[in-house]
Amino acid sequence: MRTIISLLAAVLTVLSVPAFTRAQSDLPGDVWCDSVHNVCDPVWMLHYFFQGCQPPPPIPCPQGGPFCNLCLLNVDGDSIIDFADFWYLTAFTFTGGDPPLLCGSAPYQPADPGQRDTVKIDMVYASAGSSFQLDIHISQDESVAISLPLAFADTLKVNCDSVKVILPDTEHFQSYCDFECQGTKGLFFYTSGSQQPLPPGTGALFRVFGTVNPGADTGMVWLDTTTQATDRRLSFTWFDSGVVGANRARRLLPEFIRGGVQIVPCVAKPGDANASGEYSLADAISIVNYVFNKDGCVVKPMCWLSDLLCRGDWDGGGTVTLGDVIRAVNFIFNKPGGPWNALPVGVCCLP
Repeated sequence: MRTIISLLAAVLTVLSVPAFTRAQSDLPGDVWCDSVHNVCDPVWMLHYFFQGCQPPPPIPCPQGGPFCNLCLLNVDGDSIIDFADFWYLTAFTFTGGDPPLLCGSAPYQPADPGQRDTVKIDMVYASAGSSFQLDIHISQDESVAISLPLAFADTLKVNCDSVKVILPDTEHFQSYCDFECQGTKGLFFYTSGSQQPLPPGTGALFRVFGTVNPGADTGMVWLDTTTQATDRRLSFTWFDSGVVGANRARRLLPEFIRGGVQIVPCVAKPGDANASGEYSLADAISIVNYVFNKDGCVVKPMCWLSDLLCRGDWDGGGTVTLGDVIRAVNFIFNKPGGPWNALPVGVCCLP
């Protein structure tokens, strides 16, 4: 999408723009409020979705500011302002598709044409001061674009560090905003207009990386993706191949299965693989035995980590690998380049 905006900017720099006279427009889709439809309208609609996340697009649209009437953004007439409106207005502007509709003139139709799509949030456990990883699973049986707001229910307890698209679908998604746990702004993922929509499939597509604040009370903190405001809601946009024109973009409301972070007390030291309460080469050896599934204890291989995965996760990465062994050895021998101390993760957060 950034590529599209850059191309629009390049094209518009060679176009002459008439003097701007601000108008209280009643023309559906006239986002720029200049009483005509032009390329500024879809570009500023896109900016509307991410306002506060980046400066205005560098295009020579007339000065004065858009959005004199938010209802004008609801070009598909369903009374909900979301990415389906952007697709609709873009198709009309560049391909001469169906003209924008009056606000509220079309009903919101969340019916799924096949098996209902789902968004499922994992449930993970973490302790005060530790880190966590939380996967978001998507299942859909048609090609869709995704509008996905994210917000933790209690940001005094939980901080979100980043959200990443994980394989195999990174090529279908782009993000324009850094994720914010506080406030009303979140991270939207969506299929780029220069690419095909996300094809049908099932799997974990997004991973949230975060930390629990030191001193946070125990309890559940939910991660909500359903809505943050009337224009920030969970929806899938289905591109109906049987419909010609802009309104081939149909809105779908997927089933939402919520999850989040269960904050629990600390029960172990991070990196203390043998549960001795002290750090030694025995911990590194235990982690090696876990990685290579060595004989010598039961039940393998978790017995080598005293039946708690985070005891061997020195780097806090969520998995136990030879990288954790190297970090443990470097810590024990105080190698240069540190610090090499074990990072608190999950319930392994005792000092």
